[in-house]
Amino acid sequence: MESWLKTGCSIMLNGWTDGNNHTIINFLASCPQGTMCLRSFDASNKVKDATLLFEPLDDFIKEAREKNVVQIITDNASNYVLVGKMLESKYKSIFWTPCVAHCIDLMLEDIGKVEWVKNIVEHAKCITKYI
Repeated sequence: MESWLKTGCSIMLNGWTDGNNHTIINFLASCPQGTMCLRSFDASNKVKDATLLFEPLDDFIKEAREKNVVQIITDNASNYVLVGKMLESKYKSIFWTPCVAHCIDLMLEDIGKVEWVKNIVEHAKCITKYI
């Protein structure tokens, strides 16, 4: 990993649940060389609180060397926001950023709840099915 990571990398956490209800958390690094999944762990039987997320991320930063990491990107759930604050207080050169795609997804979900938008979407679905 060390030879691949260069100064200026962003570390991303991506959590997902598979069809068997197993929660997997992935660690990805995005550097000028590209983006690569470097590690995953099964968090199925664990509470996804800030402590669970902070410890492996802190270990990952130490392994990658702090000087190589500029930014941590996660979704903006409260547990990830707390992890971001914990990391920013421990590492003064690293900052936390919420995932833009996650933010946009949440905004679109809220917009989709507006009655007139919901009606247009339903009409569009009917037209799509017809075509």
